[in-house]
This record gives sequence, C-alpha cells and structure tokens, in this order.
Amino acid sequence: MDASLSLGPNKKNHSLLSCVVRGILVSALLMLLLLLAATAIAYRSDDPAAKVTPLAYAAALLTFLLGGLLSARRRGRQGLICGGLTGLGLVMLFLVGYLVMLGDGEADLGRLLLSYSVLLAVSILGGGIGSAMPAGGARRVRHPKRR
Repeated sequence: MDASLSLGPNKKNHSLLSCVVRGILVSALLMLLLLLAATAIAYRSDDPAAKVTPLAYAAALLTFLLGGLLSARRRGRQGLICGGLTGLGLVMLFLVGYLVMLGDGEADLGRLLLSYSVLLAVSILGGGIGSAMPAGGARRVRHPKRR
C-alpha cells in the first residue's frame, strides 16, 4: 500500500478517521450555532420567511467549507480526501435529517442532489485549502519592544 494513501497516523499522530470524525463533529456544532444565529437574524427582519432559505444555504456552505478545512488541517496532508470524507459524513447527516423531517411529503430529488453535490464540492475545496495551509499554525513571533 502506498504510504501517501495511508489511513494510519501521520507525523502528528492523527489518523484519517479521527480527523474526519472530529471534522464532522465540529462542523455539526458549528452548523447548530450558525442556524441559531440565522434564526435570530430572520426573526428580527420584516419578512422572516424570505430570509430562511438564503441564510440556511449560507450556514451550510460555511459549515462544509470549515469542516473540510479543519479536518485536512488536523491531518496535515491528504486534504482532498479528508475534506471529501468529512463532506460525505455531513451529507449523510443532512440526508438523515431531511428524511426524518420529510415524513410522507414528496422529495425534490433533483434539487436535493444538486445541493448536496455543491456542499460536497465545497467541503473538498476546504480540504484542499486546509492541507495547503502551514502546519501547526505558523504564527508571527512577537518580540518585546525595545526602549
């Protein structure tokens, strides 16, 4: 098996699975917080119903982007794979939630497939960005001011 596609720990001792699971959990928490903020924004507007869909899509896009970015950044490499698997896990969570809420209603499968495909692509993009960022959060060292 090629070492570049290894599922085991990397130099930071983070397995691919642990990075993906952590990315999914952090993303789910972030999505909850973003939806609460979106609810507050929509509730304060004159026409809340008109703001619900755009705010929900914005929250989902940001969640998927940051989920892929965080999982790839933790792994340090294999960013596209980390982002894709994190996005796939989030899509499965969204799909389960959608099916639970759907009940006996009809599903618009074309729109659903398009939405989830875009969200998965955004998560993969986040994974690519996360793996391209410097590992370990390289920060500027601040020196004390001389007098």
